[in-house]
Amino acid sequence: MDLLSHLNERHRHELGEIVIAQPDDVLAALVTAADQSQAWDTLLPMTASMSADVLQRFADLEQLQRPDTIRQIVQVATEAQLWPVLLPLVRRLPRATRTVVAKCARKLGLQDIVAQLQKSG
Repeated sequence: MDLLSHLNERHRHELGEIVIAQPDDVLAALVTAADQSQAWDTLLPMTASMSADVLQRFADLEQLQRPDTIRQIVQVATEAQLWPVLLPLVRRLPRATRTVVAKCARKLGLQDIVAQLQKSG
């Protein structure tokens, strides 16, 4: 995953489109790998280059709905200042998962993020 951090915006977009075109089991494996290797700081920026429908498909992944995964993503987004990248993805998550994101953000004292999440429904 370290390779991803060295790609420019155009290449990240192209790679994101290639990745998201893969079957769901491959995408699930990518999410699992990001979880296990704590590589969300590398993977999340790639979502900024995804088209709206591609981002929605990514947000719909069952593996992305797990509370442990969400906690890790929120922690990484906070530490690496990736909330501007994460918010568009969060807005596409199911309501129950957005609630988990808001709870995690609240626990970290991120009231401005919680307010933004509440505004977006």
